[in-house]
Amino acid sequence: MAPQDSFIEEEDDVCPLCIEEFDLSDRNFRPCPCGYQVCQFCFNNIKNNMNGLCPACRRPYDEKTIEWKVVTQEEVAEFRANIQKNQKKRAQEQRQKEVQKREAEKENRKNLVGVRVVQKNLVYITGLAPTVREDELLKTLRKPEFFGQYGNIQKISISNRKSPDGQHHSLGIYVTFEKPEEATKCIIAVNGSQNGDRILKAQHGTTKYCSAWLKNEKCNNPGCMFLHEQGDEEDSYTRQDLSSMNSI
Repeated sequence: MAPQDSFIEEEDDVCPLCIEEFDLSDRNFRPCPCGYQVCQFCFNNIKNNMNGLCPACRRPYDEKTIEWKVVTQEEVAEFRANIQKNQKKRAQEQRQKEVQKREAEKENRKNLVGVRVVQKNLVYITGLAPTVREDELLKTLRKPEFFGQYGNIQKISISNRKSPDGQHHSLGIYVTFEKPEEATKCIIAVNGSQNGDRILKAQHGTTKYCSAWLKNEKCNNPGCMFLHEQGDEEDSYTRQDLSSMNSI
């Protein structure tokens, strides 16, 4: 986690000790001839519970040298009006920041259309020839003697493609495990293994972003397996990137 270091801008209308904003009476209160201002709460604390010295010049506080101006009704009214004005200004600035943030996020999501993200708990297997009926295949692949031996399976998806001569079926199998380490275990065991006269290939699968999420809309599909948050840049690829990688 990155350090949360920051700069703090000091303001003249803030007590330097408790960092609380001066109220109107505090602004007209100067307890020391050196001009160092603290709020009346901190002044009383120093005077009654501490050493009674000015934090700036170390001079003992003296009731005779305290400057304090009585606040008029006009000054109170002006002070309250300024508070409301500043609150309104801050609220407007905050709304503007939120609008800018949403626009920037929306623009950023547009650039993620077509991007695929490597899912560490998803395995893509090719080269497996079906030996059972399609209606039994999903149950078979979940069994302990097949992919079930590597961990808890959340979902299996199958793409069924014919070879160019139309004679042989080639399955593309997506296995989503509960944990990334289960997927890694599966890849290590399956990739390069023999399946009849074929060699199986296994690698981490990729997932695209949810179309609703890309539009900054709520996804209403509770079973949606697509991404709803931005993935790591090092795990993100365009279709062109993937085509180039697969052709190597």
